[in-house]
Amino acid sequence: MSTAKELGATVVGFETRRFPDGERYVRLTGAVKDDDAVIIQSLYKDPDSLLVEYVFLANTLFDLGVRRIMGVFPYLAYMRQDQRFKDGEAVSSKIISSVIEASHTSEAFIIDPHLHRTHSLDGLFSIRAHNVSAMPDLARYAKGRFGFSDPLVVAPDEEASQWASKVAEQLGVDHVVAKKVRLGDTSVEVELEDAAARGRDVLLVDDIISTGGTLANVAADLKKAGAKKVVALVTHGLFAPGAYERIRKAGVDDIVTTDSVPNPHGGVSVAPVIARALESVL
Repeated sequence: MSTAKELGATVVGFETRRFPDGERYVRLTGAVKDDDAVIIQSLYKDPDSLLVEYVFLANTLFDLGVRRIMGVFPYLAYMRQDQRFKDGEAVSSKIISSVIEASHTSEAFIIDPHLHRTHSLDGLFSIRAHNVSAMPDLARYAKGRFGFSDPLVVAPDEEASQWASKVAEQLGVDHVVAKKVRLGDTSVEVELEDAAARGRDVLLVDDIISTGGTLANVAADLKKAGAKKVVALVTHGLFAPGAYERIRKAGVDDIVTTDSVPNPHGGVSVAPVIARALESVL
């Protein structure tokens, strides 16, 4: 509703429910013929079911005669499996993108997609796909809320440098990158390449908090290195069980995320971010 208000767009409702055998029922409840349609669908918590819901909505909109369909994904699941690490594995990021395309989606808008070995959405989608970042909004919010003293932006690993650089640019400050050595699915070792954190407030920036292991390790090292305050800025706050406690115990003084995934720390709305991105094509 907030994005629609920002755009002055009409909201079309839909009904959805489960049949006793688990199948999903979807029915649109408004007129859509000859309109541009925007589906905003976060794939969090129950990504398989929500993806099916998106497919049903998009195909139904197409059948009912919309001019074009724009799929907006505040959080797009399955992006982390971007290559085949073991024989026989499904490369989920490529499969999910192909499913979205096959549902008559004209353009896709994804907020801070987890791109690592695939460096651009062009490597996943053949349709026009927009990488929309919430990092500048997070940076502005954090600056207004915390009033940092001589801030330094830190990426917990090389992968996160793409997001840390956006925050650093917004604030007009430096950013450094920590080196991560992954020991398993939930275990990492972290080495800080720069000792510039001493006596400074640090913004620890990443796209996703899941288990919190990487952020916790880097935060602990930053505190050892003499950082005054450590604030984590993250787009998608998934927070696996124990993650919040792990991060705070390691020395993170505060955590700010967007509301792309519902969580208690979602201080930044993605509605204006989405609206600005859509304005360029609507």
